[in-house]
Amino acid sequence: FTQVNDPITNTTANISGSFAGNPGLSAEKSESTTIGFVFEPNANFNMGLSLYEVDWKDLVTGGSFQATVNNCLTGCPNVIRDPITGTIVTVLANYFNLGSTITRGADFDAKYSMSTGVGKFTSRLNVTYIDTFKEDGVEVAGTNGGLISTIPRLKGSLALDYENGPLATSLAMNYIHHYWQFLLPGSWFVPGDPRFQNGVYPDKVPRYITYDIFAKYNITKNLSVSGSIINFTDKLPPYDPGFSATNLYDFSQYDPRGRQFRLGVQYKM
Repeated sequence: FTQVNDPITNTTANISGSFAGNPGLSAEKSESTTIGFVFEPNANFNMGLSLYEVDWKDLVTGGSFQATVNNCLTGCPNVIRDPITGTIVTVLANYFNLGSTITRGADFDAKYSMSTGVGKFTSRLNVTYIDTFKEDGVEVAGTNGGLISTIPRLKGSLALDYENGPLATSLAMNYIHHYWQFLLPGSWFVPGDPRFQNGVYPDKVPRYITYDIFAKYNITKNLSVSGSIINFTDKLPPYDPGFSATNLYDFSQYDPRGRQFRLGVQYKM
């Protein structure tokens, strides 16, 4: 049992959802092309760039209940409505084959190390950029309107590591670029009666940045202790009733647990 946004009535409906397999699925096939290089002029610096293209045929995917509703606006047996009120009561979703899925993009990484009188500093950068992601000819890169998942065009991380004797620490920033909101009904973006609506929903889900801290100390050659704080600013996922009217966030991209503390002890025999 969950909720979906009905683009026909511009309302939110509480529904029963059924998700099942499909014995008629075909096997997936794919062709891929990758080209890249690594540049390492010395032991302290290196960078790499990879360009890729993947062409899937009959990719197996399972549309969400919301995606099923969006793609079944009229005369679709997968969306069952109350014959009197027209309200959605049940949505039937299952796995199916996409005829064609093509994606192109680039992966970039770089690392630079510097030794000083107080220890060794290392900076690391990893970036993934998706230029295109077409599902049966429909471009979904930079949106949450895809059948497979939300496809931000840009995701990356930047980290600074420090090492000094038995101590190693790291501070990392994680970044997810903003993307277009394609799942909410149009009424969410249009000003309404101020007695019931205090604004409109933005047409983009905002960018998301979190920070992590990690530290490790080698007590002996065999014994070490470590600790980390994940998302130490306790950043919550962007509010997104379009992706999930039940959870109100995009669980394909974000972790809702907020700040997390982790401790570890390692002993080698």
